[in-house]
Amino acid sequence: MDSNRIFSYTTEEDWWLNKQLNLIDRVIRLVPSGSDVIKESLKISLGMTPNKDLLPRLLQIFMERVWKLMSLHEEFEELSLEEKGLQYRRVGAMALSLFLLKKETAICGRIRQFQVERI
Repeated sequence: MDSNRIFSYTTEEDWWLNKQLNLIDRVIRLVPSGSDVIKESLKISLGMTPNKDLLPRLLQIFMERVWKLMSLHEEFEELSLEEKGLQYRRVGAMALSLFLLKKETAICGRIRQFQVERI
């Protein structure tokens, strides 16, 4: 095994993962943050107080992206409106939790790489 590789993927798994990442990239472009949100977010990094509407706006953008991502899947589109709402709330909460966890592991704007110990 190559010492530089932690995980080994098959060609099919790699293709699937890249397809999913491309979907996420497409949705982010469909639901952009907007310059006002970016400016307000930068205020935080500069130690300034952002507008009080920033966090609700960020949550709105995030959840809109989650909805659009879910809507790209056939299985989701086949659900009733009630089932879609249930899945959206369940998946949205998990996605937000993972996002916040990832954010907490960031150092100086660079994502910290999780280290996997070799057995």
